[in-house]
Amino acid sequence: MRQVRRYFGELADHARKYAREKYGRELLVSGNFYNMQPVYYPIENKVDIVITEMDHTLFRQPHYYRYCAGFAPGKPVMIAENPYGGIIPQLLKLLDRGKGYDLYRIFLLEASVYGCNMSVPYGGWMGNTIQDAFWPPRDVTASVQAFLAAHEACFPKTPSCGAAVLYAYGSYYWRDSSKGSGANRMQDSYGSLLDATAAEWLDPDQKPVPFWEVIRALSAENAQYDVLMLPDGELREDDFPEDRLDGYPLVIIPDCFFLTERQCRAILGYARKGGKILVQGRIAEGTHLKEQLEASGGAAFVGLEGTREENMARFMDTFRQLYDPLAPVACTAGDVGIQRFDSGEKTWVHLLNYRYDAGADRILPIDRLQLFVRGTGNRKLEVLVPAEEPLPVLEMKAAGNSAEITLYNTGLYTVLAFS
Repeated sequence: MRQVRRYFGELADHARKYAREKYGRELLVSGNFYNMQPVYYPIENKVDIVITEMDHTLFRQPHYYRYCAGFAPGKPVMIAENPYGGIIPQLLKLLDRGKGYDLYRIFLLEASVYGCNMSVPYGGWMGNTIQDAFWPPRDVTASVQAFLAAHEACFPKTPSCGAAVLYAYGSYYWRDSSKGSGANRMQDSYGSLLDATAAEWLDPDQKPVPFWEVIRALSAENAQYDVLMLPDGELREDDFPEDRLDGYPLVIIPDCFFLTERQCRAILGYARKGGKILVQGRIAEGTHLKEQLEASGGAAFVGLEGTREENMARFMDTFRQLYDPLAPVACTAGDVGIQRFDSGEKTWVHLLNYRYDAGADRILPIDRLQLFVRGTGNRKLEVLVPAEEPLPVLEMKAAGNSAEITLYNTGLYTVLAFS
């Protein structure tokens, strides 16, 4: 990783300098950060745009997209599908028969909903086993992209008003790297494409990695959170601002056994200012941070003892006690993905409906969907949907400074825009 950082940095710096001196222009640098593997984090600060090819392209991966958005905060993140790893082979068969259009819409929309962008497939080779290319229907592609382009303001790259989940690079880069990756099992088939979720790829015989366990569990409950990357100070300079945690009502620290002195100060300062902290497993071994957090009175600790199921159940019980009273958005419906963005006095709540019926080959509308949105009670509300989707019927009433919303006949994708 040291050599990757050195040579990539030299090349990026030279290319920018050459473009500036020779042509008087600023050059944007990017690269294929395959599956956002840890080896790329030390060079993330050398690029302007991040492009990553997924190891397995699946549905319902909010945890993966939120991790990618946190890997390169504030930068455009382009996701490229793996044409033979995950759902794409079966999706291609459906599209070739004129079916699966709603599934393809979800495939394009999901990355944007959670803070990234999905690149449009244009003939990706499916490998020598399948011997086909991924050419999706142009009109469906154009319709989705037209909506995203027309409503780009609905996807601001701003901090969440939910929780912050910390990824300490010094605690995780070797664990993540040693797990490996690759398109093995790439020809697996699924009874239902929407059932081929990220959980399918968890190896029960492999030791779990707490960070990924936590963000999968939070995403399954539609909790709102940001992933914050913490450099290790060696492979990447520790430039983590000591006020970076300010504004988050809850900070989650999953088994971060290594933290720099700067990061310890930031966490302790946040706790002493009244911030709530949830620690899973170890934290900053070899320091007094745990004892200092205990003395602050604002931290809860959950161990990693027992089985994965047992310790995650304990963690989620504690998480709900801390998060539910301050949740920025809550929903009673199942099979719905939710993401909230805020910018100034504006708020956008994105709703992605996963209720696909294979027999009808479409996403079934949700008859009645109830939402609670915190901090938007007196704002004007506009409902946005793609051109081919019906506009839901809306009922809204203020509840203090929040809003209680009921939607009837909610289709595949809906955006609630508060201003």
